[in-house]
Amino acid sequence: MTLIGILLAGGAMFLLTVGVSFNVSVRLAALERGLNAIVRHRPQGSVVPDVIVRARQAWNLRHPHLHSLERDAAALRRAGSHMQPLTWALIRAGSLVVAVAFMPLSIVLGLVLVLVALGLPPLWLTSRQSQRKQRMERELPASLLALSNALKSGLSLGQAVSALAAEVPPPLGDLFRDIQQQSAVGVAVEQAMEEVSTSTGIEEFHLLATAVSIQRQSGGNLSAIIESVASIVAEKLKMRERVRALTAEPRLSAWVLSLLPFGVGSFMFVIDRSFMLPLITTTVGNAIIGAAVVMDVIGAIFIRAVIRVE
Repeated sequence: MTLIGILLAGGAMFLLTVGVSFNVSVRLAALERGLNAIVRHRPQGSVVPDVIVRARQAWNLRHPHLHSLERDAAALRRAGSHMQPLTWALIRAGSLVVAVAFMPLSIVLGLVLVLVALGLPPLWLTSRQSQRKQRMERELPASLLALSNALKSGLSLGQAVSALAAEVPPPLGDLFRDIQQQSAVGVAVEQAMEEVSTSTGIEEFHLLATAVSIQRQSGGNLSAIIESVASIVAEKLKMRERVRALTAEPRLSAWVLSLLPFGVGSFMFVIDRSFMLPLITTTVGNAIIGAAVVMDVIGAIFIRAVIRVE
């Protein structure tokens, strides 16, 4: 228990130190983005943003651990979570400490809990990101058609985006609000769309930004171009759903094969406990279980790579 207390106290001190540093880094990053957006119309050799960029690079060289916190912050934003990155780091560290605390009681239980503590939070975050992205992609064709209709009614592209930002509900409406806010400080609409595509991973905004940029350079009917983009996005979603339907059986087989060893082991433990008990109480048994879990995870990864369709 003393060791656990020392680990908790050390972790709290580390997170407190990282929190102060991360707060400064976030403020520098926000200042850098704001200045770059405001002075975008100035010449390339503007001094103020370069000073901020060099200051932030120097700060990151002294605090390299901040890169992981910034990645966590970006991942939480993509998942639509309002959780702070320090809270997320504290949850992961706390769950890992609790899992390690069970090691003296049972090595197998401790290893299982360690694997759960390491794998469950990223799995939850990835699932939230995927669900949010799929929801935005499903709502995007209708929103693009609404954007095209707004252009047909005589609104400019910026005004049409502002109208969508006020009417479209989250999470897709949040992206249009981000585009509106960047446009309000002087960023071109197509460039704001490109940045949203990069930050969220939604490729359709990159396609939309490219179409708008080409229309700005060569002219043409922007509303018709956006309608074409909406049609392309809708066809892409239909094709993706068809592929998911065709790969439903392999995906189900992958889940069954991955969970079957755990199910059979649990069933055998209930039927004949004396037969399965050496796997838990002996060192050799623990090694066998550990090797089986590792091989099962490797097999699940290979199966997922085989059936995955981009």
